[in-house]
Order: sequence, then C-alpha cells, then structure tokens
Amino acid sequence: MGKKFHLNGYRYSRPNTNRNKEGNIVLISAFSVGPAEVHEWGLNAYGQPYRLDDYIDEDSRSENIISRSELVGELQRLISRCQSEGYPDWAAAYQNALLWLNNH
Repeated sequence: MGKKFHLNGYRYSRPNTNRNKEGNIVLISAFSVGPAEVHEWGLNAYGQPYRLDDYIDEDSRSENIISRSELVGELQRLISRCQSEGYPDWAAAYQNALLWLNNH
C-alpha cells in the first residue's frame, strides 16, 4: 500500500493518528486537482471531530465541528467504498483509524 491512492477524482492520503503542525489528527484527507480542493475529517487540536473544506481556486475555506457519529459515518462510508472499489489495504487502514477513534 502506497501513501496515497485515487478514488473518484480525489487523491486520498493514509490516515494519520499523529498530530500535524496545527495540532489536528487527520483521519481522512482527500485532494482534487480540478477544481483544486482539500477535504479533511479528523480531530482538531482540542479533540473535537471536525471537517475542513478548502476550495483553493475560490480562496474559500471552512472548518466545522461535527459530531463524533458524523466522523464515524464518514470513515465507514470510505471503508465500504474502498472495499467495493478493490482497495482492501486502504479499507484496512481506515478500519484501523476507526478502531483508533473508538478507543480515544
């Protein structure tokens, strides 16, 4: 399994349970080139579930606190999608992220 894979026009990065430079734990990161956008789901520096939408071409960015169940649902949808699209290693990586989340 590489560090990134492509699904429906988005490049996904491996889930990371370590904090980034902003203090966030990014469990899902999806990037699209056209139009240039980034979407992230994870835990912010305060441990709250969040969703980030960054529309780079439009210079528009929003970060919203979401419910834990929304974050879990997003992980479950991505796990299912990875399984159905033939990415079992990625499904396992997101399943591990979901297990990590359920233990924190």
